[in-house]
Amino acid sequence: MPEPLAQGIALTVAATLATAPLMSLHFDRVSLVSLFANVVALPAIAPVMWLGMLTCAAAQLSLSELDALRARLAQLWTVPAGAKDPQELVVLIRIKLKPDGRLAAPPIVLTSGKSPLFMAARDSAIRALFRGQPYDMLKPEHYEQWKDVEITFDPRDMIRG
Repeated sequence: MPEPLAQGIALTVAATLATAPLMSLHFDRVSLVSLFANVVALPAIAPVMWLGMLTCAAAQLSLSELDALRARLAQLWTVPAGAKDPQELVVLIRIKLKPDGRLAAPPIVLTSGKSPLFMAARDSAIRALFRGQPYDMLKPEHYEQWKDVEITFDPRDMIRG
């Protein structure tokens, strides 16, 4: 028997034995079918793990791109002065983008408020979104990850830098 297969079987048997008391406690039985199913699934584990890691790496790249997008918008957003509660100025906006980094549709404001300060913060955030385009820091190959984004404009984040 090849060494990797023997190690995989040994690990599966050890895991099954180690979790058997817990399975018995919660489900009042222990299935031996899972032991054989796990052994049969062994060849698929490595490719699935690699695909998961590649997907995670792509998401990390997209996160840095979205951070750059937020940084640009933070530079363009003018926070209204005079609010007693910074929560009053938080604006959540959903944007849909085209592959070239331009707005595909008008921004949709998801938060609501009636105070003049909220309306000023909202209007400033919308202006920042229009002025900041095209968002060329967003890579076209990651378009599926940033084509529909919710951006939170929060003055507390602005102060932190």
